[in-house]
Amino acid sequence: FPGITNVEPELTAYLSQQRFDGNIRELEHCVQRMLFAKAEGVSLGLRDWMAQCKDEGTTSLDLINEAAETLWKAISGGGLPCAAALRLAERNILELAISGNPQTRRELALRLQTSERTLYHKLKTHHLTGRVPSR
Repeated sequence: FPGITNVEPELTAYLSQQRFDGNIRELEHCVQRMLFAKAEGVSLGLRDWMAQCKDEGTTSLDLINEAAETLWKAISGGGLPCAAALRLAERNILELAISGNPQTRRELALRLQTSERTLYHKLKTHHLTGRVPSR
């Protein structure tokens, strides 16, 4: 990266002690933000890292990872087959979305960021079609 000629040992030591749990993209994005925000100096340090990668609270990815861990515990420790666990999770998501009282399937599909057709098939699969007005 133009202008950056050094990475301070404190930064490399800090990063080598962090767990990224396989999410290398998160690390990559933090490094990119750090590089783009670097206004002066030729060295990247721990201060630069902390300025760009503050703990911003729980992210969607964190919540998904937590849900995946919970599903894995149910599958590996509870003897629940993977396909059954995923079906139950999908049904629970649909029920939670329906509990928000959508006016139409179109509104629910928008909320779930899916097509009406896909939503209809999922509702039908889980016997939930009567709980959401079609129009």
